[in-house]
Amino acid sequence: MVFYWEASAWGPCIEDTSMDLNGTSFWNGTRTCAVGVQIRKVTCMKMNVGPVINKRCSDSARPETARPCLLPCKKDCIVTPFSEWTACPSTCMPENATTATQSRYRIIIQKSANGGQECPDTLYEERECESLPLCPVYRWRTHKWHSCTLVPESVRRGLSGTGEACGNGLESRVAEPRSPAPLLQSRAAR
Repeated sequence: MVFYWEASAWGPCIEDTSMDLNGTSFWNGTRTCAVGVQIRKVTCMKMNVGPVINKRCSDSARPETARPCLLPCKKDCIVTPFSEWTACPSTCMPENATTATQSRYRIIIQKSANGGQECPDTLYEERECESLPLCPVYRWRTHKWHSCTLVPESVRRGLSGTGEACGNGLESRVAEPRSPAPLLQSRAAR
């Protein structure tokens, strides 16, 4: 045998629009969404020489140059709807706090495959909350200390007795919050 056919490897399965199946079908028991075609090159060869014109090889022995193949179904990405926005603070913002934000998200249920629609880039969103008033800050406001008042030894011991001219005393002042009730502070003095 001097002349023979040589076939290359089959090419990739490409979509063949002339063989549209109009939706999902089964072909040889396999689910498919479209039938494609594979092509290969077939060349007439002469022993120890190489390629020659096709007329030299037997036409009845010529291998197929195209064959049908299955294309997998395209799958589009599927994502959940966005969740509800997280809650913003409802009262006030601390003095040194950063701006409050709220967020929402969605989850990928099915990734795309075989040329289907890609998933969206945005799966998480964040936005600033409406401006809130600053929380009030309360501090003590103190007044001047009053003059030292002598506390008799008998008061310190819980006994009744005469007053003393010197010894441990007590100074007092008013300390009030920037809100209603004042507080009386005192300290021991000499």
